[in-house]
Amino acid sequence: MSRTQQEPPKPIPTTATKGDLDSDLRQFFSERPSLCLGGSDLFKERRQHSEIFSLAAHPPSKRASIGHSEYTAIQGPYGSIPLRILSPSRTDGKSTNGLYPALLYVHGGGYSVGCADEFENGCRVLAEKAGMQVYIIDYRLAPE
Repeated sequence: MSRTQQEPPKPIPTTATKGDLDSDLRQFFSERPSLCLGGSDLFKERRQHSEIFSLAAHPPSKRASIGHSEYTAIQGPYGSIPLRILSPSRTDGKSTNGLYPALLYVHGGGYSVGCADEFENGCRVLAEKAGMQVYIIDYRLAPE
C-alpha cells in the first residue's frame, strides 16, 4: 500500500478496561487517609497531600537511592526559590566535559498544592535510570 493509500487511523476506544492496581500501591494507599482534593480548605488539602506523598511518607526501604542530592536555592525577583539537585551515582551519562544531561522538573498540583518533597522519590528514579541530573524547583503556591 502506498503512502497516499494508507489505512485510516483506528478510532479511539470509547470504553476502558479497569486494570489491577500494583500490590505495593494498594498497600501504600490503604495505610494512608483518603485523599480528597477540591475542597474549600486549601491549607488542609496541602497538609493532607504532603502527609500522603512526601518523601518522609515512604519507608526507608521504598526510597529510591540517589548518587547525590543537594538542597539549595536560587534568588528570584521576589525572594529565594528552593531547588533540589539530584545527581545519579553512575557516571556513564557524563559528557566529555564532565557534565550530565539535565532535566528541570516542575511539579504538578495546579499551582495550589504539591511540593518538591512529594515528587523527589520519582525524580530520584528518573535521575538514576536516565543517568542525568534532575533539578526540582519548589515554586510558591497560590495564594502565597
